[in-house]
Amino acid sequence: MLNILISVDSNYLDKAQTLLFSVRQHTREAICVYLLNHSLKEQEVHNFSAYLQNKCRIQLHVVDTTNTILDDFPLLGPGFTIETYYRILAQFLLPDSVDRILWLDADMVVLKDIAPLYYQPFDGMMYAVCPDSKANSDWVRECKAKLSLPESHVYFNAGMMLMDLKALRNSLTIAELLQQCNLIRDKLTYNDQDILNYIYSGKVKYLEWKQYNYQLVLLKRIPKNDIHDIVILHYTGPDKPWNYWHISNKSNFYWKVRWAQGDRWPAVKAYLQKIWDLTGVYFRDLKDIFF
Repeated sequence: MLNILISVDSNYLDKAQTLLFSVRQHTREAICVYLLNHSLKEQEVHNFSAYLQNKCRIQLHVVDTTNTILDDFPLLGPGFTIETYYRILAQFLLPDSVDRILWLDADMVVLKDIAPLYYQPFDGMMYAVCPDSKANSDWVRECKAKLSLPESHVYFNAGMMLMDLKALRNSLTIAELLQQCNLIRDKLTYNDQDILNYIYSGKVKYLEWKQYNYQLVLLKRIPKNDIHDIVILHYTGPDKPWNYWHISNKSNFYWKVRWAQGDRWPAVKAYLQKIWDLTGVYFRDLKDIFF
């Protein structure tokens, strides 16, 4: 059984469907999804559950998160919602019977079977994560300095996190966790990701990011040599594939899944809009020249 954890608002519900459909495409394992729900309406949850059951053979469990200890934490940067913080509380929100779970951001698609990722040993660590692809950049160094993290700490991206819930429950009480969060709440740059790096520095197992959390921020194209090894593709940054003006060899992977889902008109429409934009510029230039 693969346990997967997500938390989304209405704007990302269809993206979560695409993500989970892509998971099902590549594994025969039974899948159980836990949804940390803060704002989705009852009908939205019902439709989401029906889709997962009928299209993906995935069982959905809904966990109410309408009121948590992190609801007043700051949201820094465009596009972030309170749902981003809930992965920090997973060990307290999920049933004690769940001892391992895989968090996945909704702006991901899966290209290969994630079972080998899911069933690997934790080697005494609390999470298995991937380094941030820009871990050596100046802005990440500045972020680590604000958090008083040692230079040796490898800053990780929290979009994919395999969680040892049993170890996490034995690590900190919820009061102790909140105390740790409050120590740096005024020093955050990347919201909950900073908190996770701060609290669990030295307590995570690192995996290869080009395999399990291939981050596309600042990449115009995916190098051909990288594509073969990617298990999880992560559309980090502002260039989201569902925005037609960002269609490229990066977005093709997302739209292939949407096409397989049966969402063919949105795929055709997106590519037609992109073509129109490109040819429209050309024809406008001709008009300026000849008329």
